[in-house]
Amino acid sequence: MEQFKDKKKGILLSGGMDSAIVASYLRGSDAYTFRFLGGDYQKEELERAEYYAKYYGLTLHYVDITWDTVISHLEPVMKAKAAPVHSIEPQILQAALQAKADGIEMMFVGESSDLIFGGMDIRKTFFVVSIITINKISDDLKRKGIAFCYFGQF
Repeated sequence: MEQFKDKKKGILLSGGMDSAIVASYLRGSDAYTFRFLGGDYQKEELERAEYYAKYYGLTLHYVDITWDTVISHLEPVMKAKAAPVHSIEPQILQAALQAKADGIEMMFVGESSDLIFGGMDIRKTFFVVSIITINKISDDLKRKGIAFCYFGQF
């Protein structure tokens, strides 16, 4: 983490194992967690994200996701990757834009090592495709001043 010490850091904090581990290295940073339709969905995951943010001293920001959010980001994501959109990508773009507006220079994401180390190797191919897709979007976002760093195995 020494190489990022001069950057304002953020993390996409889902409340899952992967992002919680990454959060442990980012004490005092900003965290962004999705809140779907005003918090009516994924309540357990939202509660875990809130717990980890407090435990690691993160400043928690909610990324509110509605159907309008998803629809408005479909075309830019599809154009950036020149392929169909994965269901999480519009939300990631919304979080990136919100983080950039907050001055975040480096966004960290922990993703899918539980799928591999938990014995779910059948989903490994999906994970690799997902990382490649997200990296393509990341390249486009880098040109707009947003950088991502992914932690995970593939």
